[in-house]
Amino acid sequence: MFAALLQAASMIQPYRAPDFANDIVCTYWFKEFGSIDFAIFRAAMDRCMQTLSFFPSIVDVRKELGVHDKDPDLEARQIVAAIISAIRNYGWNRELEAKRNLDVVAWKVVMGVGGWALLCDMTTDNAGSISAQMRELARSFLIANRFPHNDQNKAALQSAARQAIDIVTHATRDLDANPLKKLSPKGVGDPARHTRLSRGI
Repeated sequence: MFAALLQAASMIQPYRAPDFANDIVCTYWFKEFGSIDFAIFRAAMDRCMQTLSFFPSIVDVRKELGVHDKDPDLEARQIVAAIISAIRNYGWNRELEAKRNLDVVAWKVVMGVGGWALLCDMTTDNAGSISAQMRELARSFLIANRFPHNDQNKAALQSAARQAIDIVTHATRDLDANPLKKLSPKGVGDPARHTRLSRGI
């Protein structure tokens, strides 16, 4: 179906059209767009064909789909860094200020792992594992935003959310069982090893 659409489009607009009879060419295009819902891809191709005087390139179709060339892994890391910075700057009792200074995807990640107050209990001991899950969740949100109708991306997002919640829940139980891992308001615990990331205590 995917290859048939491309071949039909190349017959309608042959100027600068790739040779879609070549399996290598079809495979390359499929790697770029195969994860996108077929109806969405077909609509994007139709719009490109109506507006361009030549066969659309991969870049043209990506632009029509609203897909940016930003790396979702890099964006996810930047989102997690912004969340960690907000935890340190605002603390658990300034949640509204933190929300105002984080973008929509970052706040979705915060809510996806259990909420602001719970994240502010994150210590240097469990920050690594929780941050890794936040990155995966952020990446899944970014991809889901780009391809909202793709069932595979929805499943990946749900899986990432479940894993993130499991990690945070386990970390919270660990803190409840070992309260000295928190740096309490009176400074109980070992701040060199078990420092709470939030300063708003």
